[in-house]
Amino acid sequence: MAGKIIPVGKRGVLYMPKDILKEFNVAEGDYMEVYGTAEGIVLKPKALVDKDQAWFRTPAWQAKEKRVDEDIKKGRIKKAGSAGELKRKLLKHGKACARQ
Repeated sequence: MAGKIIPVGKRGVLYMPKDILKEFNVAEGDYMEVYGTAEGIVLKPKALVDKDQAWFRTPAWQAKEKRVDEDIKKGRIKKAGSAGELKRKLLKHGKACARQ
């Protein structure tokens, strides 16, 4: 992606090109992380997460989500037609795991 030159407005407001905003799914009112490096200023789009949902964003949880997505993609799943059938399968699986 080619760099763009943008103006800095009053009070440090940055006017971002529409195509950049669209590409990175950034809208008015969204939050950005800003920090400096030896090479310059970095802006990263950020999402604020409610505290009661923060557990979902932990690296450990995200690793589990990635593993499950992989299992689904590779067909390593079992389906149940009803809640009762699911319960029976889980109980059977639990007993098999306990015997190992």
